Parts: sequence; C-alpha cells; structure tokens
Amino acid sequence: MQILPYVGETIVSSDTVSIRINPTDRDRADDLVLQTSVITTVRDERTFKTARDAMGQLKSMLNEIATSEKGAKQPFSAIVTKIGQLAKDVGSSVKAEYDRIQALTTRYVAHLEALEAKRREEVRKAQAEAEAKIREAQRAAALAKSEKEKNKSQLALAQAQLDREAIVSAELLRGQQSLVPGGRVTHPWKFELVDPEATIKAGATRLLRIEVDFLACQDAVRAQLESAPDKEPTLPGIKVSRETKVNVRAQASS
Repeated sequence: MQILPYVGETIVSSDTVSIRINPTDRDRADDLVLQTSVITTVRDERTFKTARDAMGQLKSMLNEIATSEKGAKQPFSAIVTKIGQLAKDVGSSVKAEYDRIQALTTRYVAHLEALEAKRREEVRKAQAEAEAKIREAQRAAALAKSEKEKNKSQLALAQAQLDREAIVSAELLRGQQSLVPGGRVTHPWKFELVDPEATIKAGATRLLRIEVDFLACQDAVRAQLESAPDKEPTLPGIKVSRETKVNVRAQASS
C-alpha cells in the first residue's frame, strides 16, 4: 500500500521541496536584532521609551514572521488533510472488517479460555490426586514389614511419581503453546470513574489525576475581586500569584 503526494508526475518529498526566505527579509530581521542589542538597561524615561519602541518593532517582526510561516504552511496543511482523507477513505472499510473479524475471534478465544480454565482445574485435581498417592505410597513403604510389601509400596510410589511427572511435563509443554498461533491474547484492565466522592473519602486520591482548571480559577478570582477589590484573592488548595508582564503594540521600524 502506497499513498504518495504528487506535483504533476513528481513525488513530493523533503528532497524535492526547498523552503526559502527572501534574503532582504532575513537581512531586515538580522539588522533589527543588531539594532536592539545595544539596549542593555532600562533606568529612566528615555531608556524606557527606547526599550518600548524596540519591543514594538520586534513584536511587529515576530507577527510578520508568524503570518509568513502560517501562509507557507497552508498548502501543506491542505495536503496533509487530503492525505488523511484518502487514507480514511481507503482504510475505513478495511478497519470495519478488521473490527468485525476481531470480534468473532475474540468471542471464540473467550470460549477457548473457558475450556482451558476447566481443563486446568481438572489437571489441578489430577495433580493433587497424584500427590496424595505419593504420600500414601511413602507411608505404606515406611510401614511395610515384609519384603513383598516393601516392593509393592516402592512400585506404587514410582508409579505415582511417574504420573505426577507426566502431568507436570504435559503442562509445561502446553504452557508454551498460544491460543492464537501467530498472535497473542491480552486482557488489559479498563477503568471508569463512577464515584469520585467515594475515591476521595477512601483517601485514594493517588488514583486520580488532578489538574488546575485555569479558566475556572480566573473566573473565581475575578468574582472575588468584584466583591472585594482590595483583598488578595485565595483559592482552596491552590497557590495564587501574579506576574508582571509588559506588552506593547507592534510598530514599524523607524
């Protein structure tokens, strides 16, 4: 199966596509970085204005680069979408058929496993009986008085040991065989949270993954500030802090 992108009759690959940037634009970006690199401190109104102007020019360049990047990616995004749709069109019927056959084989394997469980229980009983015969033969051999009784007990013990070894050997050999030749049977666990309150009450919070809902936290802080604007907002079990961040409007280079 081969799904290949073509331009005309040429296969598109990283070797056939070159990505370029206008040399003038690269020079403009390099010149702007060189121009702003002299700003090393902000200590008064003049240097503050210089830094703000520099930030505006750099932000304008970043916006320009992001817009250009987005535009350059659009044809490839469309290609990726078309490839995905084609693969879906081809693979949907194959996937549906795979799922159908897998369901059939899964049901049959479940039947085989039930038979295997029953067989193992029978083997366990047979092994237990062999062990009991061994113990009985050992007791008889210990209590035997005549040579004939001893020989009889020894034969019974040897036979019981042979029976046990035959059972164990057969199980070892069978244990190497898979119910699905060329494949394997797995029994992955599945988990569904049905009562989070019970989980928390049991102290089993390690079974849960808790993440901060930033939007909900912002709404809670905003609500607190509306009712008490002079009070530092708090959230139970969550550290609330603020950072200072300067943003400026993008502006053209002078």
